[in-house]
Amino acid sequence: MRFMMENVSKYPAYDINVRVWDIENVPKAPTGGYEIAIATIPSLPPGTVQPLGSVEVQPTVTAKKFGSQFTTLLGDAFFETIEAQRVNGEWCFAIRISAADVTGNVVFRSVDPDFPLNKDGDVDW
Repeated sequence: MRFMMENVSKYPAYDINVRVWDIENVPKAPTGGYEIAIATIPSLPPGTVQPLGSVEVQPTVTAKKFGSQFTTLLGDAFFETIEAQRVNGEWCFAIRISAADVTGNVVFRSVDPDFPLNKDGDVDW
């Protein structure tokens, strides 16, 4: 699996600090070094993508959960949850980005059409 940051807005983003990790492999008392990717992106023009890193997933694994956090030059901070599940041999993804503030408002959400949903028709975040 490859991890990338995409600027879907119509404005450039500057000085973005990003961390991506495998939630299942974070130690109880993390001391660093468990991240899949740590990056500082000087600028990201609108509609562009920046590769961050990758991880090998064994063929027997059918579900993974990743997290990321990022901040921008203006001090905006966000948390991202990435749910991945194999469906008919292909990876499907559900992504949710929330503001890292007291509101925790979801600012972006994307769920692949074949991603498995719970009985309420939503993702089990």
